[in-house]
Amino acid sequence: VGAGQYAMHEAQTLVPLVAKCYVLSDGEELSASLPDNVVHIPDKLAKVTGDDRVRGVETQSGKQIALDGLFIALGQAGASAFAAALGLPAQDGAIETDAAGRTAIKGIFAAGDCTPGILQVSRAVSDGANAATAAITYIREKRKVRV
Repeated sequence: VGAGQYAMHEAQTLVPLVAKCYVLSDGEELSASLPDNVVHIPDKLAKVTGDDRVRGVETQSGKQIALDGLFIALGQAGASAFAAALGLPAQDGAIETDAAGRTAIKGIFAAGDCTPGILQVSRAVSDGANAATAAITYIREKRKVRV
């Protein structure tokens, strides 16, 4: 989700890893060029759908798009607005996590400046490594369940 250079960079990073990549600009005009193999969906988003994981999005016009993941690349969006949209507990604009970066919603992790604490690069790097390790463990455990 995004319309600027950051969103385009994220799309370029994802393209080699996914079968299909969408840029959902949530009603915003694109301010950067999309790679040829990325589909632009300009509609405003109404909701994220799914149960224990993201399954898709629905636009305000009623269009449903099946997704296996959703990445927010809005640049300047605040953590509290994002947390509220997902239903995550946040306090003073920071997403609440445990020591491993787990949020109150299974499979969603947070680290760095969007979490409470000292806003320093060294802490963000450490928290990011902890959250990434916990996310990898979570994904491996989910794969075992589905095999």
